[in-house]
Amino acid sequence: MKEKKLLDQLQGKWISQKTNYFIKNKSMKFNQSQIQLSKIATTISDKDIDKTTNCYSRSYEFYDIHSKQRACYLFCKQTSEKHGSIQKITRTKTKYYTFTTYAKDCLKIEYISRDLTYEEYIHFIKPKFKIIISILKRENKYVAISFISEIKTGE
Repeated sequence: MKEKKLLDQLQGKWISQKTNYFIKNKSMKFNQSQIQLSKIATTISDKDIDKTTNCYSRSYEFYDIHSKQRACYLFCKQTSEKHGSIQKITRTKTKYYTFTTYAKDCLKIEYISRDLTYEEYIHFIKPKFKIIISILKRENKYVAISFISEIKTGE
């Protein structure tokens, strides 16, 4: 499964350069950070599928070295389904997303609420280089666009 291979490429230390463009007020915000994505050991072997749920899973801890922010991401996908699910857990809340393979080396992550849509495309260019493009829409109107480049600096 392509998703498992792509998800495994997420882990490691990354230098992240982010540019956000806010459409309504035509402003930009820039941010550079160092992030660490570490795989969390689970009771299910990475190569096995949980027989009770027919699902494979991956769990990662996200840590931003500069801001000290932490989150836990739980990815789960049933082998027969096109889309998988993601839970993003922080100290204060849990958010739910879906993911799918969008192209050969691209994951699409999506969040949809009543009036808000968030789409993120993670393009794995090389094993140590990825580009992420995010789009935020409210009531089908573009609100913000984000461009992120990340370079892997370690495991």
